[in-house]
Amino acid sequence: MTEQKGFEIRIPHPGCSGRGADRANPAMEHVGIPPEKLPGFMEIKADGSLIVRRDRMGLNTLRFAQTEENSLLFSDSMLLLAGRLGRVTLDRTSLCEHLTYRYVSGTRTLFREISSVPAGYRVVFSPDGGSGWFSRLERDSAFDWGAQNRPAAFDTSRAFEALFTETVGRLSEGCGYIFFSGGLDSALVASACPEAPRAITAGTEEKAFDECPRAELAAGQMGLRWAGARMSGKAFLETMRRAVSASYGTLPVEQLVSYLMLLDRFAPEGPILSGYGADFLFGEGQRKYWTVLKLSKILGAISMKLCLDLYGMSGQRQRQQARTAGLFLKRRTDGDTWVDMMPVLDPPCDPAIARTALGLETLPDYHEHRRRMLVDEMPPHLTQKVFVTYSNLIADTVSSWSRMLSAAGCELRLPFLSDEMIDFVCGLDPRSYLRVFSGKPVIRDLAVRRLPPGILRLPKMSGTLPVWKWISTPGGGFEDLLESLGNRGIVDLAPLRDSIREYERYGYLPLWAAVNLELLLEELEQAGVRVEGP
Repeated sequence: MTEQKGFEIRIPHPGCSGRGADRANPAMEHVGIPPEKLPGFMEIKADGSLIVRRDRMGLNTLRFAQTEENSLLFSDSMLLLAGRLGRVTLDRTSLCEHLTYRYVSGTRTLFREISSVPAGYRVVFSPDGGSGWFSRLERDSAFDWGAQNRPAAFDTSRAFEALFTETVGRLSEGCGYIFFSGGLDSALVASACPEAPRAITAGTEEKAFDECPRAELAAGQMGLRWAGARMSGKAFLETMRRAVSASYGTLPVEQLVSYLMLLDRFAPEGPILSGYGADFLFGEGQRKYWTVLKLSKILGAISMKLCLDLYGMSGQRQRQQARTAGLFLKRRTDGDTWVDMMPVLDPPCDPAIARTALGLETLPDYHEHRRRMLVDEMPPHLTQKVFVTYSNLIADTVSSWSRMLSAAGCELRLPFLSDEMIDFVCGLDPRSYLRVFSGKPVIRDLAVRRLPPGILRLPKMSGTLPVWKWISTPGGGFEDLLESLGNRGIVDLAPLRDSIREYERYGYLPLWAAVNLELLLEELEQAGVRVEGP
């Protein structure tokens, strides 16, 4: 994947005599890039149009603004844009729309955002003949998923093992540490390193949720040096505040906050390995939809609540997934083909949001874009469509983590999310590695051959830190932030609190997003940003 690290590019409007594209950006230690030195995914045509394309995984989130001097300004960073321009007006309605997404983002007044453009498409910015720009989606080039071979599971596992060993060996060079949970994913990464790294684990002071004992046992069985650090809810909130500041507006996942704590404690030198990402490649999200299919066949009819409960999807945050799955089942019973059903499943962004982000009155061909992409270039089954969505999430995750950990002086290496691994999985028919109601069979098969038997019998942990507990506990600092957000009149917190009461383990996520939003708004206000709106 092409990774867009933080930078700014100013594209002057044709004929514009403004300050142009060569202004420095000291905050990111980059300078503006003149047209002849644009990165490979940008191109300026003779007519003044700017084409923005990404690798075959598709464009993820593109933030841009038209400045007072009629230039286009691009950046990963909403916060850096705010600091650069001196003031920003955030639209409260837009913030509310994005609150229930994992990535709290989006503005309407100054910044526009194009999110998750389908793979095989590009964004074209064209001068409107006056002093402005308009944007549109265009088909870029043929999107080749390869032969979509369906090898036997044995062959898939062996091919994956060879690639995995080579990839970890290469990426582990210079890495003295690994973020280690004691689970199969991180243990496999450690087992493939030519030189054993030191294992470090983030735990919690609450024994019921502490992952350190399992990690210490696993490290001992593998002969790894191990050390752990335990975090309280109050310490987690302070670390989280720094993570939000370093992320420039991208909602940090809980695990990354624990990584930052480990960096503070151990101050490791050189890159650090992590086993994060195997779930993206081998099935957690994909199996959700396979389960809906399988149960609907077995039962003849399906209880949507049953399906959603299986994956902790019954909280308020998951209303969109519930609607999506409901539409999917309805269309399936109406006799639609696989291909006809795919556009219903988890589109990359809501069409209404897409219309706003693209600055269009209507987007009549939105689903036609999706349908043509799927019919022309993807096999007619559900899981490959789901992988497109996961591909976008992967790239967003890697970019976000890179920014945050770079700000903390750390280079994170993720073998499971390397280009080679993703290319390998994209070239397979998912039926060769997916199993409904089972764990990741390719990973487990590899673990049986490479890891001590005792590791396979260690209890599975659902996460290192009980954020869902801390965020609903008075006195930990979270309640003060939520009260501050409530006083802004932006968000009605009552439904968010209902969500955590309905399903504690996953229902806390709307409150997690709300806390991140308040931290982000405080950060922006310190930079001189105004938050306005109805």
